[in-house]
Amino acid sequence: MVNIASLLAERLPPPRYSLLKAASRAAAHAGVELYLVGGSVRDALLGNPPADLDVSAVGAADGFIDTLARALGGEVASRSRFGTARLRAGRASLDVALARRETYSGPGALPSVEPGSLEDDLARRDFSINAMAVSLTPAAWGELTDSFDGAGDLERRIVRVLHPSSFQDDPTRLFRAVRYAGRLGFRLDGRTEVLLRAGAAFLDAISGDRIRHELERIFEEEQALSILLMADRLGLLKRLHPALRVVDEAAEVEVKGEAAILAGLARSLSAEDAAGLSARLNLSGEWARVVTDTAAVRESLGELGADIPPSRVYAVLHGRHEASIAVWAALAGPGAAENIGLYLTSLSRVSTSLSGRDVIDMGMSEGPAVGDVLRDVLKARLDGVVDSADAEREMVRRRISAMRSGA
Repeated sequence: MVNIASLLAERLPPPRYSLLKAASRAAAHAGVELYLVGGSVRDALLGNPPADLDVSAVGAADGFIDTLARALGGEVASRSRFGTARLRAGRASLDVALARRETYSGPGALPSVEPGSLEDDLARRDFSINAMAVSLTPAAWGELTDSFDGAGDLERRIVRVLHPSSFQDDPTRLFRAVRYAGRLGFRLDGRTEVLLRAGAAFLDAISGDRIRHELERIFEEEQALSILLMADRLGLLKRLHPALRVVDEAAEVEVKGEAAILAGLARSLSAEDAAGLSARLNLSGEWARVVTDTAAVRESLGELGADIPPSRVYAVLHGRHEASIAVWAALAGPGAAENIGLYLTSLSRVSTSLSGRDVIDMGMSEGPAVGDVLRDVLKARLDGVVDSADAEREMVRRRISAMRSGA
C-alpha cells in the first residue's frame, strides 16, 4: 500500500501537522479510526498546502466530535444534522465527519444518512480526485486508500465522476465539476462530460439558494470567468435562465471581486431577464442590486452613446452599483463607454457646495422646492454652467427672486 506520511510532514504547516497528530492520538484512545480525506489528500498529492483539513471518523459514536474537541483543547464551532462539524483549536480548524452511507429519495433531495465504513464514505463523494483517504491511525499513519484511482486521475489531469447517478443525486456537483476543472487546470473526462450535459436538467430540482451558494464559491476562484465560460459551454448557465451566458469579451476584461464578476455575468440580461434570474436564485441585497443595475445600464446604452450633456449621463447612472457601471465602461461601444468612463472618473464625484440649510438661510421656504433648486444647481455644476460656490449662490438668489416675483 502506498504511504504518503513524508508528504504530509513536508506539505502541512507545522501547526496543522501537530493538530492531526493530536487528533490521531485522541481517536486511537477512543477506539476510532481517523482518516484525512477529500480535498486535503488531493491537494497534498498535488504539492499544494491543503486549504482545509477534512477528516472522517470510522466507528465513532455520536459523542465523538465533542470528545475530540475537548481532547484538542478546542471547541465545536458549528455542526450539521449530517454528522459533520467544524472544530477550532487555537488558530487551526478541523472539519470532522462521521463516516456515513448516503441514499437519495429523488433528484436533488437532501441525503438520508446512516453510519458507514470508510469505503461507504469514499463512495458517496463527488469525484475520484476527492475520494481518497490517508490513515491517521498511529499504526498505519500515512497509508493511502484510493479505491477509485483518484491519484491516477490527478496524473491524467481529469475530473471524473464516481457513478452515473451522481449528478442526479446532487445537482450542485454539476457546478463543482467545472469549478475543480477550472481551478486545477484539468479537463472533464469524456463520460463525465456526457453525464454532466445530460444532468443539467436536474438543476431544476434544487433551490435557488443552493445554486447561488455554488456560484459564490466559483466567484471566489482565481479563474472564475474561465470556469463560468466552461459552465456556459456545457449548458449549465442557460438552465438557470435561458438568456444567461458569458459574453466572450467579458472573459477578456480584468475583473476582480464578486460584484464585478456577477456584473460581467449579468451583462447578457434584459431588465425582464434580470427579474427572472433574481427570482430563480432568490437574490437579495447586493447580488439583486448588481443584476438589476447591470441590466438597467444595458437598456440605457443607446442614450448613453448619444451626444447628451454630462448632467444627463449623471442622471442615468447615479445610484447604480459601481460594478454594474464599470463592466459597461469596459464593454460598451465607444460613445457609451466614453460617457460611462466620464461618470466614473469625474461626474460621480461632483457635488454642490450648498446644503439645504444654506438655501433656506438665503431666504427660501422649507419644502420640496429646496430639493428642486439643489438638483438644478447640481445639474448646472455638472454641465459647467456654474463653477464656484459664489456662482451657485448667485443662481439660488436668482431663483428665489424669480419665485417671489411670480408670487
